[in-house]
Amino acid sequence: HIDTLPQSPIPDETMTYWAVGFATAWYYSLGHIHRLDEHGSSVIVRMGTPLSYNFFGFGGPYFSEKNLQTALQRAVDVDIGSTAYEDYCLLTDEMTAISAEQDALGDKFHHWPIYGINFEQFKKACDDNNVEECPPSMQPNELSPADRGAMAWSFKSWDVDQLEERVERLHEQLHGEDPKILLIHCSCGCDRTGQLATAYSMRYLNMSFTEVFSKNKEMTGRDLVYVNQVATQWYCQNLQSRGLYHYDDCGNCDDFRCANVGDPVGHQWMERMEMPLAVFLLILIFLCWLCCCCCRCCCPRRAYGREAATTRVGVQPCSRVEDHLGDRLIEYRAFPDSA
Repeated sequence: HIDTLPQSPIPDETMTYWAVGFATAWYYSLGHIHRLDEHGSSVIVRMGTPLSYNFFGFGGPYFSEKNLQTALQRAVDVDIGSTAYEDYCLLTDEMTAISAEQDALGDKFHHWPIYGINFEQFKKACDDNNVEECPPSMQPNELSPADRGAMAWSFKSWDVDQLEERVERLHEQLHGEDPKILLIHCSCGCDRTGQLATAYSMRYLNMSFTEVFSKNKEMTGRDLVYVNQVATQWYCQNLQSRGLYHYDDCGNCDDFRCANVGDPVGHQWMERMEMPLAVFLLILIFLCWLCCCCCRCCCPRRAYGREAATTRVGVQPCSRVEDHLGDRLIEYRAFPDSA
């Protein structure tokens, strides 16, 4: 079922966005698996997509409980075969993957799309709170203490991801009577999953923003997408305004990013694909050279002349056209008036 929490509009799909999303899902399928929290026999696990893909993404996505069980046991020693589990999907517009999970899991499937905060939403929140200077970076420390406090206190009203409601629900499920495995994931297990995991860790694990963000970067090998980073910073400010957060680092961006300077996903893919792409091109060049050599051996070019034009014994099929054209060319050169 699709949960009824407020959702922001699904952005327009582009071929580039679809291709990067598909490649990310295939690459991180059943990967980036880590324990987030546990209580008794219940556990919250963050991960990449639980869907499976065939060789190089051809065939899929599809759900395999056997593959999921193997991956969870190998990574975090969790057995979904003996314990009930719930799937909290944070995908937004990856409709093929969402449908595959929903069809396979039924009531175990919960759709919690995570978008982060973009500047349009932030600007509207500034206007609603009578903040005159709304920084394009959306960083809390660039606002005056009074404006920052007003924005933080009203955060729940302009947080499209409803982080407070969702981390509370995860915590309640974890501490329920029946043991459960709660899976939270996006495609990569990096950005949208990182946003929700960071919010949960600050709220219930007494971890600082800097500590959680550094740990997330260590897990994924890169920074979060900026809209997801800013969302966690403002949730941190909201917790602080309610007396639920006792560190003073919500505006700390020096170790991460203090402005939206580009998508870290693209940079990471370029770094990771640079060597495989070079190897692929070398193999492709070698195969082309090998094909040329085979063609030369199997279909040798014949010396053209009047003898070749009258002798057709032993002519290879692939050289008949060449023979014919060659004969006409020789005839024209020898007898230009009759050609």
